[in-house]
Amino acid sequence: MATSFRRPLSVIRRTLGTFVQGVYVPAVEPAATGIMATVQPATAADYERMQAEQSGRRLDGLMRIYTDDTLTPAGATAAGQHPGDIAIIRGERYLVIGQHARDQLGTSVSHNRYLAVREAEGQGTGV
Repeated sequence: MATSFRRPLSVIRRTLGTFVQGVYVPAVEPAATGIMATVQPATAADYERMQAEQSGRRLDGLMRIYTDDTLTPAGATAAGQHPGDIAIIRGERYLVIGQHARDQLGTSVSHNRYLAVREAEGQGTGV
């Protein structure tokens, strides 16, 4: 019998906004849905790797999310415009910013791994 460490996790699956007469209008943020996931603090290597990719921005509160579901990281479209999905972890909003697909983690891995960063207060809708 396999042991699962997955727990319910609320996720807000955001979508791209639209342009109306040349003005960008952010999409309305939908209600949270539930997925099964394991959430763990990120490693020091995750912080170092992401710090270099974020042009010197300070990253605070990185978390790893393991799930069989598919989440969309911020900037995931060809034009880099997707606002990214939001995970609600311990009552706080975490923006999904990175992904390792199953094929990047090895053949015996049966899940997706994501990195999410705690949103600063005042951020939220309309990224």
